[in-house]
Amino acid sequence: MSEIAQLMKQINELTRVVSSLGSPIPFNKVLWGREKLAEYFNCSVDTVDRLRKHEHFPKGRRRSFDSDRGGAMLWKAEEVVRFSDLFIFE
Repeated sequence: MSEIAQLMKQINELTRVVSSLGSPIPFNKVLWGREKLAEYFNCSVDTVDRLRKHEHFPKGRRRSFDSDRGGAMLWKAEEVVRFSDLFIFE
């Protein structure tokens, strides 16, 4: 599994758990730097940068760009998860 695919899987799992609790995603008020995010997901900073710039998405995912917040919008099943809703970057 590629590093991007692994990161996407972890983000989806995190989102699913938080959604099941019925509470807001817990990271939306936390400032996460690129290094901290890479450390949290055990991936490279380059992977974080590539995901943030949405240069690579798994097949079958549609993508769009939320220019106001500077984040990629990830579409899965019937719910929309904004990467920028999960993490606020430096």
